[in-house]
Amino acid sequence: MSIESRDVRFDLRDNTPSQWSPHAPELSHLTTAFMAALPYLEPYFIHNLREALPLLQDPELQHAAKSFIQQEARHAQQHRSWNQLIAQRYPGFHTLERALKTRLTRSKHEHPLPYRLAYTAGYEALTYQLVCFAMRGRGRWFHEADPNVLAMLAWHAAEEVEHKSVALDVFNAVHGGYALRSWGFVMAVWESIRDIYTMFHLLLRADGLSDDPASRKRLLSIRIALLTELLPPLALYLVPGYHPEQHTDPAVMLGWLERYRAGEDLHTIDLTQLDAMERQANEQGHSQPRLSVA
Repeated sequence: MSIESRDVRFDLRDNTPSQWSPHAPELSHLTTAFMAALPYLEPYFIHNLREALPLLQDPELQHAAKSFIQQEARHAQQHRSWNQLIAQRYPGFHTLERALKTRLTRSKHEHPLPYRLAYTAGYEALTYQLVCFAMRGRGRWFHEADPNVLAMLAWHAAEEVEHKSVALDVFNAVHGGYALRSWGFVMAVWESIRDIYTMFHLLLRADGLSDDPASRKRLLSIRIALLTELLPPLALYLVPGYHPEQHTDPAVMLGWLERYRAGEDLHTIDLTQLDAMERQANEQGHSQPRLSVA
């Protein structure tokens, strides 16, 4: 799959709701908590791959790495705008952002390149599986979601699908090794959970959801879904010989890419459009994501 950097801007204004998915407010905040790290993580990934570029012998991999860098730069820019909106509404958000930035800056200086590439590859594996998880359950998570936020998520998700293999391929070319690859993955997942937990509960408390029985019930349902639907395919990363190409990509994201190439305006998206994208991709022979390694 070719990798293209798309300069798409989304209309995220002051009136864009924080609980952008009204039927799943906890999922809204969980996603925002995950996205909070992206303006800092993505420059960190860019730094790592730029450092690795002179070590890559394969011209195709060099080109893919450069395209990855371009996509990640645009992602960071767009998510920075969303963070600015959220920080205006939730005191304490900036403090957590600064802690993230400090940790990643320290990692650039303290950790060797092979570890940072393993961490990058592990985080990209997490992101890819989150895309698959969200798109499989989009009818549940995104019903009547804000069309601007949903469009931003779909754009980012489609590009995550496009470059799902790049970070791991770069790691394998520069260093490789099962033990380091696995350790980088474990650390990426662990630190992501820790960061998301802190951000997520800040948002829940501010909106008065922490002590709401209905919210707790919905949150329990989300946790069960994450354990049963996200964890099994994510754990495949720890199988020796694993590679992201062993997964079939979400058809809806392949449909998004087709619509973009056809020149369709994707600055706003609703659930009906996503469903249509999936049908189009399936008609062209694409299938749903597998949960096993071929």
